[in-house]
Amino acid sequence: MDSLNFPKPDKPKRRIVHAATSFLAPVFLSLIWINLPLLKNPVILPDKPVVAAKALSAQIENEKETAQAAGEWLSLRDERIFLENIHSLAKSDSFALVINLDDSVVALHIRGVNVLESKISSFRTSKGLTHLQKAGALPLWLSQPFRLTDACATVQKSPYKVIQAPKDSVEARKLKSKNPVPEQRGVYCRYEFSRHLRLDVYQAEKPSPTDWRAAFFRIFNYIDNAYFSSCVDVLKLRWPAHRLHISLEIPYSDAQAIYRALPENALAVVRL
Repeated sequence: MDSLNFPKPDKPKRRIVHAATSFLAPVFLSLIWINLPLLKNPVILPDKPVVAAKALSAQIENEKETAQAAGEWLSLRDERIFLENIHSLAKSDSFALVINLDDSVVALHIRGVNVLESKISSFRTSKGLTHLQKAGALPLWLSQPFRLTDACATVQKSPYKVIQAPKDSVEARKLKSKNPVPEQRGVYCRYEFSRHLRLDVYQAEKPSPTDWRAAFFRIFNYIDNAYFSSCVDVLKLRWPAHRLHISLEIPYSDAQAIYRALPENALAVVRL
């Protein structure tokens, strides 16, 4: 009987089959090894990821509550410092400017009594205040009222108008009927306080194009803030003072009234 001759597989095909078998066999065995505990006890192992997820969720909630409690504590601390400063104003015969950026309100106090309050349209603070807060020195900086050392503005501190006395009753009636309109100027005020605090108060209304005083004051204020003060300190061989700026906008009439009402050596209380 003739022997059966089976066709032999090609050599490249044998190599491919051998390589696939060598690769798939360990993978198949590893899958069996990993899933074997699940087949033995399908209840215990699936609970572990659930427990871990619950623990992680509880940890996140605790961190949120801690952060919220810390934020509330910081807010209460700042409010306490602010109220203590207001209380100290009531004990002395003083004029004070109370700047509450948290409520967007600026007010004029006389012996702790609010006599003028204005809503802040917008405000900006310098990055130095952020650095103080990160360093933990902001509460100490705000712990006492600031004292006014210098002030300037585009309006007169004590305005007056020269009127020539009428010669007779006819001229007096003509003068009375004219009803002169007061001069309107853009109000831009700068206040220098102790502990290197600088407060810039601008009118919220848009100034007229012909009001060159307001435009010059704004430009000079920027140049002085950026360069002039530091150059003067360097020429005097001393460290440049890092001024902490607060700029705010309030209505025209309130900005003018506050500038004219604040006397020399007035105080200021700030809440950020």
